[in-house]
Amino acid sequence: MKPGAVLPPSFGARPANESVRRAVEACLLDGSWARYEPERTERVEKKLANYLGAKHVLLAQSGTLAMELALHAAGVKPGGLVAMAAYDYPGNFHTIHALGALPLLVDIRADSPQMCGSSLEFSLEEAKKFGKTVQAVIVSHLYGGVAEMNEIASVCKKYSILLIEDACQCFGAQENGTHFGTKSDIGIYSFGGGKPISVGRGGLLVTSNGVLRQRAWLKVSRGVALATPSVLQLAALEAQLETHDDEMATRAAVVGELLNNLEKNRKGQLNKITEFIGKKRDLSFTPVFYRIPLGMPEGFVREMVIRESWSEGFALGEGFRAIHAGRSSSRFVRYGPLNHAERAGDRLVLLDPEYLRVWPAGKVEAGLQAIFEGKTA
Repeated sequence: MKPGAVLPPSFGARPANESVRRAVEACLLDGSWARYEPERTERVEKKLANYLGAKHVLLAQSGTLAMELALHAAGVKPGGLVAMAAYDYPGNFHTIHALGALPLLVDIRADSPQMCGSSLEFSLEEAKKFGKTVQAVIVSHLYGGVAEMNEIASVCKKYSILLIEDACQCFGAQENGTHFGTKSDIGIYSFGGGKPISVGRGGLLVTSNGVLRQRAWLKVSRGVALATPSVLQLAALEAQLETHDDEMATRAAVVGELLNNLEKNRKGQLNKITEFIGKKRDLSFTPVFYRIPLGMPEGFVREMVIRESWSEGFALGEGFRAIHAGRSSSRFVRYGPLNHAERAGDRLVLLDPEYLRVWPAGKVEAGLQAIFEGKTA
């Protein structure tokens, strides 16, 4: 590193609260950390089911494993297609391939990184014309926004295709009292690093269909579940669940303050960087922010924007790349343009809401203004 070079600021995950510390210490003291405790797994599953309003739940070691179990339960077989957004977590793309199927890529909305229902319907209709079998649809809720589930569920119902909801980044988000992740045939969540509830690793599958739950269970059962979180992870998860809604409400309030400030800013480009947030901010919607997606204005280079953020004391991160970018066309199917996904893949950068836990929204806004306006506010 050259003398005087700017290094990215170090910023760890949020510290464990007192209830998490006590729960983990109790496991260390009573020796349960080194034992199998299936009764603890069952207890945590019941609490999660009650919290989410889900009929059936199944803990897994990761959100990615939960997605594989969901696809297996949905009957995904080699040679079939699974529709997913062309802007999405790449692990979903790889998991489809792990089952021998091919991703059918559809575009996202112009105003958010979420799947576009019209693009989904067009792609399903084209697949039908070409005699292709679409075995399932994966719809993800990314960063702090959510997909238009009524529209997407209606499309899936029209074509009699099972819908899998990836709610890994928005555990606790609700609309009219119903949790995202429970608005489909199968939902999955993640408790991996940095997620709204994090225990380092861990995942969850939920469904109201007992047959789908049984198919998933049999895939990972040898009399007992093979891939559940450890006792220590379950203790930390259970402790966080008790205060999750309050903590996410506090986070949503400070994120909302920043977004409102940015949108009201009349100086040059700054009020335009929230264009990918989406507009679902009515009283029926309770958001959970995993990250804050910000759209770089035209002419900015992502690597330079990220490096400049280091000078301002925080570290912007890269958004996902478009799924098809740089991949062989033999690895996916597409029937139309994916312009919005490509645009998001080129222009999105991410802000960790945890910075707002230690910095006022005005300081973060000033840092963003310095980056995108070329001067210090």
